Amino acid sequence: MLPASASPRWRPRPPAARVAERAPRRPPSRSGPAPVLMRAKDWATLTPDWERFTFHIENTKEAVDKLGWVREMYAFSIAAAVHGVGLDLKRTPRNELIAQPPNDQVVGEAAMLHYTWGALWFDNERRDETKKFADSKDVLEQIKYRYGPEVWRFEKRDFWAPNMAKTIDFQPMPPTEWNKDKKWTMQAGEPVTQNLWDMETLFVGTINEAVATLDDLALPTRAQRRQSVVEKMERWLDDHPGDDLDWFDIDADYVESPKRSSA
Repeated sequence: MLPASASPRWRPRPPAARVAERAPRRPPSRSGPAPVLMRAKDWATLTPDWERFTFHIENTKEAVDKLGWVREMYAFSIAAAVHGVGLDLKRTPRNELIAQPPNDQVVGEAAMLHYTWGALWFDNERRDETKKFADSKDVLEQIKYRYGPEVWRFEKRDFWAPNMAKTIDFQPMPPTEWNKDKKWTMQAGEPVTQNLWDMETLFVGTINEAVATLDDLALPTRAQRRQSVVEKMERWLDDHPGDDLDWFDIDADYVESPKRSSA
């Protein structure tokens, strides 16, 4: 859903005073872990007020400053509280919907993994190599100065250019040389544990399995794009002896958009 301020047909109704009158009498509950599964009637009930609260938050500088980039999520929580929609938000490992690596380090009962913030790993035992960053103003170099050189990362902010959406290759897996005796930490100093290594290996490994079925959209012809899938599937199978990609049948599942050129 677009933010209310981005919708040209939307008009702020009811007025701000009436919106304030409809605010819940008790603090709204948190809305995470996200996403949320609800019945369609509940979405239909609370979405108009979710949009209205978002509009008023976006047009109140103090609210924008205090609530930050998650302010639309606060608007959702307020709308849910106004309409008495309760959220059953179990924590991992009891959450049956999602786990959130690297914040969560076990899957538990979750059916999905939800990307939260990037995982950057640093080798604390090699801090001598990063002393040169002592006076750096760069945030990443400051982290390296504190924790040592970076040894692995999986960070969504690395994928920012349009061409990156067209050509997606396999992502580096967590280093196999890690063991429990190594003093590795993440960017805020959290230790890299066996559970974290297992979780990130499952997470990135699952993504790479899906990447094996994606074509290279930068190639000019359908035949070349289809062949890029064949080659990636072969690479994946070579790297995973004993595994298969039986869930994806290229003859049945590879679909070409009619807007693309064909050969």
